[in-house]
Amino acid sequence: MVVYLLWHARDSDEELDVKLLGVYSNEQNVESAKERAQSLPDFSDYSGQFHVDRYEVHKDHWAGGFIAR
Repeated sequence: MVVYLLWHARDSDEELDVKLLGVYSNEQNVESAKERAQSLPDFSDYSGQFHVDRYEVHKDHWAGGFIAR
């Protein structure tokens, strides 16, 4: 099974402002959600900042660890 995550990300006062808007079962639903969000305050001013990620369910997506700084 595959799901689609709809994100909005923009730089705000030297920090990244990231919002997860929703998780959807197909591309048509994610596009409809994106259109709805684009009509909302602030999102309409930054309409080019939407991103969609496709994920398989029940699969590790970060399997390589990380480096602590």
